[in-house]
Amino acid sequence: MRIRHIALHIGLVGLVVGWSLAAPEPVVAGKGLYPDLQTVIPKHLSIQNTQQGEILRFTNGIANRGDGAWRLRPEFKPDVTLARQEILDANGSVLKNHIVSIFEFDPEHNHWHLKNVALFEVRKARDNGTGGSALTGTAK
Repeated sequence: MRIRHIALHIGLVGLVVGWSLAAPEPVVAGKGLYPDLQTVIPKHLSIQNTQQGEILRFTNGIANRGDGAWRLRPEFKPDVTLARQEILDANGSVLKNHIVSIFEFDPEHNHWHLKNVALFEVRKARDNGTGGSALTGTAK
């Protein structure tokens, strides 16, 4: 089957709490503890046929392998709900906060989506002998 048009439906189905592979650094008050987001292998892959082409659908999980929590809070505006990220130190004090994305409520799914948190691409595979395509992802 040749896929000509691919739209990705990426639902943030939950956060997977990761761990740090590096040796732990000493925790210092006043020093920001940052998250390190990485995508996990997508699951529940399916192809939905439509009149315009095929749509590849899958769920997306995100692992936090950093020392800090991935801490987002909503900031409600008249026409949009902003996602504000907070960076804490070891004592739990907020050192920085800034807008990183937008929360969007999906009434069909009855839950919130976080926009622009991951990018996935379908690309032709390198010459690995299969001649197929590769699905790769990165967290922003």
